[in-house]
Amino acid sequence: TMVACGVNGVDVCYVGGDDWISVTKEGFNVCMVSPKSKQVFLAGDKGKIGWLKY
Repeated sequence: TMVACGVNGVDVCYVGGDDWISVTKEGFNVCMVSPKSKQVFLAGDKGKIGWLKY
């Protein structure tokens, strides 16, 4: 599983990097993946935070 985040949104790819799924159009500056708990933590401007479970 791969996760990409940026000012245009968050996308996830489950197989090989060819088919990306848009999770949200809300922008984030950084993401951290926790493989053990299968969670993604996101942070953006003005203290915005997000969390995804995959």
